[in-house]
Amino acid sequence: EENIVCDASLVSGGSWGENQIIYFSPHEGSQLQTIDINKSNDPEIVQVNSQDDKINIRWPEYLPDGKGLLFFDQNKGNNNANYGKIYHFNLNTKKITELVQNGFSPRYLKTGHILYIRDNTLKARTFDLSSLAVGKEEVTLVSGIQMNPFWGNAQYSISNNGTLAYIPGSNIAKGVFAWAYRDGTIERIEGLDANVYCRYALNSTGDKLAAPISSERSDIYVFDLITGESTPITRKDVNLQPVWSPDNSKIIFTKKTSEFNQAMQINSNGAGLPELLYKSENIWLATEYWSQDGTMVSISDFPDRTGYIDLKETPPKFIELASSDGSTIFGLTFSPDGKWISYGSSISGGYSCYIAPIEDPNQAQLITKVFKGEEPRWSPDGKEIFYRSARGLYSVPLDFDSSGSVKIGPPKLIINIPWIDNHGIGYDVHPSGEKFLVVVHEKEEVSDCFNIVQNFDALVERKFSELKNNNQQ
Repeated sequence: EENIVCDASLVSGGSWGENQIIYFSPHEGSQLQTIDINKSNDPEIVQVNSQDDKINIRWPEYLPDGKGLLFFDQNKGNNNANYGKIYHFNLNTKKITELVQNGFSPRYLKTGHILYIRDNTLKARTFDLSSLAVGKEEVTLVSGIQMNPFWGNAQYSISNNGTLAYIPGSNIAKGVFAWAYRDGTIERIEGLDANVYCRYALNSTGDKLAAPISSERSDIYVFDLITGESTPITRKDVNLQPVWSPDNSKIIFTKKTSEFNQAMQINSNGAGLPELLYKSENIWLATEYWSQDGTMVSISDFPDRTGYIDLKETPPKFIELASSDGSTIFGLTFSPDGKWISYGSSISGGYSCYIAPIEDPNQAQLITKVFKGEEPRWSPDGKEIFYRSARGLYSVPLDFDSSGSVKIGPPKLIINIPWIDNHGIGYDVHPSGEKFLVVVHEKEEVSDCFNIVQNFDALVERKFSELKNNNQQ
């Protein structure tokens, strides 16, 4: 039986505490909240010290006897969890202490060790829970654990009696580009290597692609889909969310530094220096879509507001279209004629897609009435809205009349294939409207079993005993 405890947006993990209290991290870890499942109440926000409020608490793990939480945060210099940092959070003093660099998905073992993932491999160090002292030497325990370093989760768990369970696999965020057609055909694009590709975008003619590659940093490349040639257009900090100008001469993207998130504009051939358009101190900024008349670029300034940069103004001016009102709003796009907007929101619980007149965004209409979903995109002729759900890609017909009203038709499942949905919009629409750019796994990976390691705590102690003996020789 499934029980809904509370609504939460973009949750980055949760953990059972004592007395039926759950600690969880909504809004991509920008908050730590608790909920008592024995009570009918709203979640409570756990405050952190002001000097630590720039640290996101992702995938918290409750420690025994109320001795705090382990968690990780992606390093501000990248968006790949392999290069993240692992911390301890004291529930009494609210102090955050850094423990380990270059790892994620931490666990505590009662043998006095801290475990974490890097590159599909389970690692460990000695860990004194009282002093928070971490050993300098690292031991490799198990390789081949399924993970997603973009979202920061790994498929393993350890029971109180020392049994390890994990799903075997690899980096499921890594894939290759392919065309998905309305008839279900998949055509892989030759000449582009498998990588961890983040939110990507086609140009207006469909022959070039801008895509960030996530590694120790994240840089944006422009790929020629005809020749396979690639050109880097960024070379510093973390760069994400590229969108093309209608004439294909410019690209606007999100630049992430340790202090700010910025919307930047650069020539699509990489020449020259990027120009700053907008700056935010919020935890996440997403450049979403460039209007076809070239005057507006939509952005989500998460978690507070969503709107667009008015490029007609000098300097460019932010115009708010929707307030988050405690929910998550993202993926705002403009209709081809610029009169309507679409976006995804969690305001009704779960994720749903809406359209609204740009002149009156409060008059939003739900388009995911039957099957919930997210990531709405307009068809090139403006007569359809596409959106992604757990089942696949749906199309919703739209019929606009002369008065400006719209009749929303029933959704139709048009593509039902597994594809990789890394951060941002996980597909793009070709200018023809007849095929869609997606990222699929380089080879099919089916995980239909768990691997179980009994007496795992004894294995860990033996590994460290061997390390000690080797050091003494």
